[in-house]
Amino acid sequence: MRARWWSPPFALTSLREPAEDLDLVGCAIILDALQVQQLTATVLLDDCAAHYLVTSVKGNQPTMLDDLQLMLFAGEPDHEILYKEHGCVKRRRYSVPDLSDPDWHGYSDSSGRRQTIGSERERRVLKAGETSAAVGHAQTALTPEQTSPAQLAVLVRDDWHIENRLHQVRDFNRD
Repeated sequence: MRARWWSPPFALTSLREPAEDLDLVGCAIILDALQVQQLTATVLLDDCAAHYLVTSVKGNQPTMLDDLQLMLFAGEPDHEILYKEHGCVKRRRYSVPDLSDPDWHGYSDSSGRRQTIGSERERRVLKAGETSAAVGHAQTALTPEQTSPAQLAVLVRDDWHIENRLHQVRDFNRD
């Protein structure tokens, strides 16, 4: 796999045609919740010979979200990060099961899914003592041999940094 990641700057419906014209062979395409569609995954995998990483599965794909919420991410996490940032202590735990394992009963057969990422995020504001927690789900066509849980955690988190910077500019820097 080429070490090149690309996040499409356009909406779902406009991704399919130009993706075929771009040289995406071996690239991993980062998609957000809007672009979670089986046809998009098929175009990337079959027509472009690319991989995908869906950084957030949300309510626009209710069956997929229900499936992910029912998966048991039991035991020790595959990767954990603890850090202090902006007056908060944050902990992120990532569980990354290999969906080709027989325990998943063919779940990976649909749309090239190879791994799913379950993330638990905890945040504690030091001065106020307030805490919050959230759970997220992501999926990728990358195999465990192609990327580790630590690498997936970085990619998912980096995508959120991009999203947050875009929304911060759009939402708060208006004249």
